[in-house]
Amino acid sequence: MLERVFETFSQADCCLDRSRGGLGLGLSLVRGLVELHGGKVQAASAGLGHGTEITIRLPLAESMPPPKSPVVVGDDENSAQRVVLIEDNADTAESMRILFSMSGHEIQVAHTGLAGLEAVRAFRPEVVLCDIGLPGGWTVTRWPARFGATRHYKRSG
Repeated sequence: MLERVFETFSQADCCLDRSRGGLGLGLSLVRGLVELHGGKVQAASAGLGHGTEITIRLPLAESMPPPKSPVVVGDDENSAQRVVLIEDNADTAESMRILFSMSGHEIQVAHTGLAGLEAVRAFRPEVVLCDIGLPGGWTVTRWPARFGATRHYKRSG
């Protein structure tokens, strides 16, 4: 498994429902961020049941560049959005609710896929953020068709 551990969606547990948590994106993101900073990341293990050691090596900068001017996001009154957050982890949901509220957004939180669909129906948000790893999360990805909306996907790269 070590040779695939940094691949996107790679997990030792290959069941579709991801009942043990996660989507297999974390270490792929780590590798991408480390490489963007000119570093390297490695995984090592003594074998099954012995854990895994992740080593990150980043180059040291000789001198730090002066900080850029801060960018203020969401400063105009028209930037506030209605957001539905569908997240089964209560701590994560509450942290994100606070963050979005502090940024001026109106947010509804649901803890299951079904409750999320009901929140979308009632609240009619501009943005839906959904943990697709939660039970019923994949069904939420079909919500636009259920409500007569058009799907819009933004892809970077």
